[in-house]
Amino acid sequence: MVRKKPYPHNSDILNAMLRVFSREPFIKPIDFPDRVREELEREGFHVGLE
Repeated sequence: MVRKKPYPHNSDILNAMLRVFSREPFIKPIDFPDRVREELEREGFHVGLE
């Protein structure tokens, strides 16, 4: 049986945001949400609305 990926908590989202900012301090605002989403997916979280 395949387990579902957990949803991220607020603290997980904050930590992902800080990691993205530390790696890419001059990221464009339009690209920021996608990069945070990618970071959360790399950590094994479910980030979709399904």
